[in-house]
Amino acid sequence: MIWLLLAAQVTVTQLNLVSHSVVAAPYQWEYPYLLSIIPSLFSFMALPKNNISYLVISMISAGLFCIAPLIYGGVEMFPVVNQMFLDLWVK
Repeated sequence: MIWLLLAAQVTVTQLNLVSHSVVAAPYQWEYPYLLSIIPSLFSFMALPKNNISYLVISMISAGLFCIAPLIYGGVEMFPVVNQMFLDLWVK
């Protein structure tokens, strides 16, 4: 469900269907995260016959397309989150 929402956000933003005040522009890490559908497809292809090669491809691509963009997004957003917590702590 989250993948579909992200795909809709990127599509709406790239095609300029609505203004940026309605839908926020995607962050840089959200574009490669859209490729996270690839590990899911390979794992579904591996299920019927227990194909090990598809499982290996699924695990490697899960690291590249699922986990790596999330880590990059966390590092990119850390200063913003840190500032928000500092503002809450001071108040």
